[in-house]
Amino acid sequence: MAISLGGAVAPAATPVVANPNFRQFNMTCLDADTGPTAFNHGVQCDAVSNLIAWIIPQVLPAIVSNMFLTWTATQVTITKFNVVGSGGGVPGTTVIASVIVWQPTTGIR
Repeated sequence: MAISLGGAVAPAATPVVANPNFRQFNMTCLDADTGPTAFNHGVQCDAVSNLIAWIIPQVLPAIVSNMFLTWTATQVTITKFNVVGSGGGVPGTTVIASVIVWQPTTGIR
């Protein structure tokens, strides 16, 4: 697996924040990794229209701008284009971004 999410292998990922309605995953990459990488996000929802997902850069934003994020009610898929030096420091260990998956309807109760 090219993209690591909390050290777990897809389709599993280890969240750093594990709430039934909100999950955050740290992403690390090796040099010139490519996607797609699909993983189960674990957020409880009825339909994909109830979810929001996004990537928050932790290193150079240009690295994250070469990624494309899609999601379903059960999985997130990250497609990453060939970007040299995507580790941002130590390849495969440096957190380059956080992936957030949230069911926003739970925030207005």
